[in-house]
Amino acid sequence: MLRINGKTRTLFVSLCILLSSMATQASSFEERLNIKKKINEISPKVLYGLDSRVESRLYSSKKFRDKSQSVAVRIERETLTPKNFFDILSSEETITSEPNTMKSLVPNMCDSERFIDQKIQSPCTGFLIAKNTLLTAGHCMEGANACEDFAWSFSFDDRTQSFQRKDVFTCKSIIASKMIYEDDKILDYAIIELNEDTSHIKPLSLRKLGRPIIGTPLVAIGHPMGLPKKTIDGSKISILKNENDLDTKTFLKMRRYILKSDLDTYGGNSGSPVFNKLTGFVEGIVIQGHEDYTFDEIHQCEKSIKLKAGIREGKEVILRINMIPELKLLKL
Repeated sequence: MLRINGKTRTLFVSLCILLSSMATQASSFEERLNIKKKINEISPKVLYGLDSRVESRLYSSKKFRDKSQSVAVRIERETLTPKNFFDILSSEETITSEPNTMKSLVPNMCDSERFIDQKIQSPCTGFLIAKNTLLTAGHCMEGANACEDFAWSFSFDDRTQSFQRKDVFTCKSIIASKMIYEDDKILDYAIIELNEDTSHIKPLSLRKLGRPIIGTPLVAIGHPMGLPKKTIDGSKISILKNENDLDTKTFLKMRRYILKSDLDTYGGNSGSPVFNKLTGFVEGIVIQGHEDYTFDEIHQCEKSIKLKAGIREGKEVILRINMIPELKLLKL
């Protein structure tokens, strides 16, 4: 399981899906309210300094606006209509989904929280690394039916009201998947082969060798909490501390696999690409984050905790892209 302060981002993802479904079917207002409270209890959020999330289509750098077109949101296929959309031949055929908004999913969220009226999809992100090949976090594809249960779209932004058939991509197979959390080894990724042709989408460029230095500026693109696509800026690679008091040999082995940063990532950012802002290469994928979502006693609502930013403060965990062995076999 994915460990985050005693809770799991895996648990967050799966329970949000399960509880949302239960909330729809609940027979009374009290049942629905209790279910939504449980969703609220497991939602991980944290901000470092100022909230740096912006709509990806409005981000200042054209280079990263272009890269955002290669980033996809995970969608529950059960929320799509028509149900047989997989058999639709016309690329222009409209497909609708039934997403919640942040406010409806977590009814006691503070009105000061950003994006609460935007629609949300299933909370996970992925990105194109080769033709018809998507990379995401391993815990985003847990379960025997994950390939059949989820679709992906590269076009979900703040303007999206529905999808066209050409915008929805389905899973053909899971090429590789690992979820290892040991003292000396951390791996959490899934490589997915898509059914549909992605020739019109440019795969992202990945770092091949080495690792970035502390203080390297980063940019992440993804779908925090399943929200429309956001770009996150203003963060840097942080000092990796031996917080679990591992012996030196074990700690040095473990640090080969990950980086840490003060990215303003949320639960649905799992699987998001993290870019070196200077080179534009993907340095890694978001796999873990600090869980810190608190109740505001004055306003009687839930809000994101704001932590101090800086290279000594980062808690967001990034799996280094060049530690994924299958990418070398795929010659990426």
